[in-house]
Amino acid sequence: MRKATSARRGRWPAGSWRRHCSRWPRSPSSRTPAEASWLPQPAPAAYGHSEPVAASVTMDDGVVLSAQVVYPTDLVTVARAPGTFPVLLTQNPYGTSRDPTTAGGYFVERGYIYIAASIRGTGTSGGQTGWFGARQGRDGATLVSWAAHALAGSDGNVGLDGCSYLGVDQWYTAAEVGPGSALKVIAPFCTDSEMYNDLATVGGVPTSFIASIARALPRGPADNAQTDPLSGTVNDLKNGGARSYDNEYWHRIDVQQLMPRIVANGVPALSEAGWSDLFPGGNIGAYVAAQNASFGRPVTAPIAAGQRATGRYQAIVGPWTHGNEDVLANIRKEWFDTWLKGRPTGMADTAKPLHIFQNGGNLWVDTAAWPPATSTGTYYLNAAGSLTPTPPATTGADTLSYANPDRPLTYTTAPLTRASVLDGPIDVHLFLRSTTRDAYVAATVNLVSPSGVATKVSDGGLLASMRELDPRQSWYGRGGALIKPSHPFTQASRLSSTTMLFVGMVGAVAWGIFTLLAGRWSDTWGQRRTYLVGTLALAAWTFPFFLLFDTRSVPLLLLAVVVLAFGLGLTYGPQAAAYAELFPTAIRYSGVSFAYAFGAVLGGGFAPLVAAWLVGLTGTSLSVSAYMLVACLVTLAAVLALRERPAAEREAFVVATD
Repeated sequence: MRKATSARRGRWPAGSWRRHCSRWPRSPSSRTPAEASWLPQPAPAAYGHSEPVAASVTMDDGVVLSAQVVYPTDLVTVARAPGTFPVLLTQNPYGTSRDPTTAGGYFVERGYIYIAASIRGTGTSGGQTGWFGARQGRDGATLVSWAAHALAGSDGNVGLDGCSYLGVDQWYTAAEVGPGSALKVIAPFCTDSEMYNDLATVGGVPTSFIASIARALPRGPADNAQTDPLSGTVNDLKNGGARSYDNEYWHRIDVQQLMPRIVANGVPALSEAGWSDLFPGGNIGAYVAAQNASFGRPVTAPIAAGQRATGRYQAIVGPWTHGNEDVLANIRKEWFDTWLKGRPTGMADTAKPLHIFQNGGNLWVDTAAWPPATSTGTYYLNAAGSLTPTPPATTGADTLSYANPDRPLTYTTAPLTRASVLDGPIDVHLFLRSTTRDAYVAATVNLVSPSGVATKVSDGGLLASMRELDPRQSWYGRGGALIKPSHPFTQASRLSSTTMLFVGMVGAVAWGIFTLLAGRWSDTWGQRRTYLVGTLALAAWTFPFFLLFDTRSVPLLLLAVVVLAFGLGLTYGPQAAAYAELFPTAIRYSGVSFAYAFGAVLGGGFAPLVAAWLVGLTGTSLSVSAYMLVACLVTLAAVLALRERPAAEREAFVVATD
């Protein structure tokens, strides 16, 4: 089937641009990251390392996990070194076909005990395999306690080490250990921040990433890959089940949402990712959340210049791909030495804990704020494939064909005339019309050198049916430009236009019915009393209406619009007769026409503009509820001031005008 999508040229808020300098030494492009001049020189080995020693640790639910322990040894006698040492623990899902302690050799030779434990359901560990979360966190907390208090040679201080899966699971252990634990530091490398948005899906479309990880795991003796907890996540993502949407399951394992607990537990963290990683710069969200949690700010809010930051939570984003943790082995050692050995390395003293490599500029930048700059540049998709800082003179449209994915639409700026830095999130705002019921659109931003070499800066995608925006979690630049959109990606937010049309039609029909009934009731109760009941009903329903509407549940949507229609009907039913009685016969037609038109413009004409402005300003629909409540109170005051003609007078009035 051929699928074509038409894109009308719209605005492109292009993130934050500024010119700035670096406090880190330059890293020449001819050098690899391992040869960068700023990297600390490795300390000489003080110890050898033993062969791995097998160990078993019983979890709180009785499941037994297997582990391998490597000790420092005397360089001369090769015997285990005397004394006690801090412990580094890594939690490994990939079994023991390759020695999982190899990555720890560098640290063992410099005075650490290194433990590689197989997570439950993998290798020779018991239990069933799951996908991160509290269960793995509790296992990690038990391993930490064992390493601190039961392991021979331990000095009671424990840190966590590892990259990728072995990095991500550190966050969950840090969240579960509780305050005052033996866990003193973590170094989650090659990690992301949002499991659902970074790994499970792209723009609301489930990926096969977690399924591929599941296939790669060597299952333990008690695990069944067809029925274990991990299989439930894989099957949901494959078949469009509950976990293919961003529901409570994903919220519970969102690292950003866990950060207040990690900070409260007093566990410092140094994270790392690469601009060419599986999730480029994926650790920045965790950095932002940790800094915000440290000072009581909303965890997903941007960090403005001048806001407080702590060196306890740092992040590195470098010019490398996934799995380059060995490049920064000595950085990790100094981080561990700071918190596990109490050495005065100065690492924790920085006021600029985010260390990011500037692609194209070929230098490192230290900052506390993210995004680093406050300015926002907007570019527009324009005619002839141009990308311009000014809006197009006329609207236009370009066509994408699903049958030709290798022929994308390309829009290019004029050559830059001065050095500029793009240093924040990017949003692409498109207007689409599709020949099918849904459309998936992907966009990539590239930096093009004078020689024509294109380097990817950022990319992303979005399923059109999942485009609903959460203004409370989105980031906005100067002038209200959207620079980091947040989409709910819930099943409720994917309501089709057909469903919404049905809900709207039910509301319209209910409104008509209640209007007719209100006309009849006003003859019995009186116009003023009927109007009062309708106004009070609307006032009482303003907040419940939007709360129900935000659930996107069809039954609750129907309840919301029907109750709203009741209040509207009771105000519209007696309205025509009430207006007519307000004016003497000489000006009745002009008076009624003016009152109705003026009221419609004042009360309804500006309402969408005011509502949109309020949501953008406050980030919540409750502000619109407050606006409606004020309108209801004004109406209530007007109705109370209205003099209603007695029944006998109304009958005489009717006779006199016949």
